[in-house]
Amino acid sequence: EAIMVRVRRLVEGYTVSGLPLLLNNDSSTSSLSKVDQYEVKVPPSKLVVGIANGWGDGLKFCKVGPSAVRLAYESTLAEYGEGFLGVMFWTIEEEGKGGDGGDDD
Repeated sequence: EAIMVRVRRLVEGYTVSGLPLLLNNDSSTSSLSKVDQYEVKVPPSKLVVGIANGWGDGLKFCKVGPSAVRLAYESTLAEYGEGFLGVMFWTIEEEGKGGDGGDDD
């Protein structure tokens, strides 16, 4: 359920305020300008969920198993008609360090 809370928040959107934003996708005519509010939405087809794997310690990183990822994907598919794009390791530089059975320390 923790993954789905985050998926819903990103897919359904949230508002940011007071940031300098590029207002035009054409870089030749774009300008940075402050806007009062901007709504950020990420469609599931462009969403990659960041998770820890075997080195998740339950304190700094939440360990997420394959069945939880599958359930979140299936829930996203059921709710939005498409699953999220994929998953990645949230802290890539920590991959292979301690607790995952790998050779690196």
